[in-house]
Amino acid sequence: MVVLVGGLRADARGVPGAEAAFLAPFEGELELLTTAAYAQSPDPFVSLGSLLTGRYPSAVPLCGSVRRGPGSTLEEAWCHQLPSGGPSLPGVLELYGYRTLLAHGLGPVPGLSSAFGSAFDLAPGASDWPAIRNRVEAWWDGGTGEPRLLVLQLSDLDLPHRPDLLGAFDGAEGDWAGLTQGAPPSTRAPVSGERLRPRRPPCTPLVHQQESAGIVWDAFGGGEIQHEFVRSQLLETYRREAQAVGRNVHALLGALEAPRVRHVVLAGLHGVSVGELGGTLADESEWVWTDRVANRTVHVPLAVAGSHPGFRLLETPVELVDVLPTLLVRAGAVPPHGLPGGDLLEPGVSEESDVAYVEYGDMLALRRGELLLSMRAMVHNMSSLDPYLTEVLSCPGLVGGFSLHDIAADPLQTRDLLAEREAEALAMESLLLERRLGHGAPAPVLYEDDRLLRLRLMRAEGYW
Repeated sequence: MVVLVGGLRADARGVPGAEAAFLAPFEGELELLTTAAYAQSPDPFVSLGSLLTGRYPSAVPLCGSVRRGPGSTLEEAWCHQLPSGGPSLPGVLELYGYRTLLAHGLGPVPGLSSAFGSAFDLAPGASDWPAIRNRVEAWWDGGTGEPRLLVLQLSDLDLPHRPDLLGAFDGAEGDWAGLTQGAPPSTRAPVSGERLRPRRPPCTPLVHQQESAGIVWDAFGGGEIQHEFVRSQLLETYRREAQAVGRNVHALLGALEAPRVRHVVLAGLHGVSVGELGGTLADESEWVWTDRVANRTVHVPLAVAGSHPGFRLLETPVELVDVLPTLLVRAGAVPPHGLPGGDLLEPGVSEESDVAYVEYGDMLALRRGELLLSMRAMVHNMSSLDPYLTEVLSCPGLVGGFSLHDIAADPLQTRDLLAEREAEALAMESLLLERRLGHGAPAPVLYEDDRLLRLRLMRAEGYW
């Protein structure tokens, strides 16, 4: 079983919060707890698709979608679905006789649901646990004793989907809907492929790098949100909701009859909890907006509970792409060849890679040790699938919009260490390029049937 909670961020070191509350019901049942796990994207669909395929988003390829309001008639983009015929966690396990079910709150995504034998859509927002329990139990008991894979994706901590949790803010309900539901499709005239080509040559140094991590952003378009209110109200909401989700998941597991669930992966799908693309609230700050990959939006909890005795704390960087090989090995299946991830439960294997890789929009990032290197190509509305990012990253030196932060000492990434630790940044840039040219390279299908041109047009249709 895989339980993924959208908006569940990893706790700050030594400060128990939503993560600790979520995992509390599983005390004594955990086989593994990680402290440096990373989603491959802060976008919910991309993060889930990357986990299910065990590959980085550009290699699948997967593009995210700006949340659109109800009634949208846009067709599903070619990159907003799992590619048919490609290996995936449910697909491989079905070859070994597994029944598979996806229960998710992402809305209609047939290109994702079709990878499973069965699927049902949860309404975004607070989960209807009696209904979930009835439907899951009916599916669980409906077979003839086959092994099962259940993937449960919840949106309980994804606050843009929860206007009931935002009612304490003056004007929140109306203003919030305008910010999070997305704009209607663009009606601008089509532009040529040449105009879609980024105009800044990839190796042109930036004249100015904006240090925007400390800008206070008023999400509601008026008035000041007080620091103490954020601390005492919104963070407590996170903790309380996470605690409720953990208890309900634990109760659901207890209700499932034989065959019992042997391994349960418990994780955050992404860390974006208040609708910001680059940053979210943290205990030490007011509203913060950043134009870089914010560590708190992709640093997520990841734990494994099961029936096997023993507990291990894993503090080296790991990734959600590690979930696929971990579960396939537990199932006695052979993981597909050439995946970037490894078996989290095999001592030694999970420590082999000491980096984690992230991509989103025109940004790439790499975590190594306590440092996070982030690169932005500084091209608005670009998808991480675009090979232009590779061109920028391949330039000699730190040409793109690079930043380096010690996320242990500076969790809000307000102090850029790039100038004083340039040698470390250059070494990490080489590792980032190695990832981008290897497991993270844009899929060859991107160069077929004018798909690169279509990719550069799709932002007008709501896709990243």
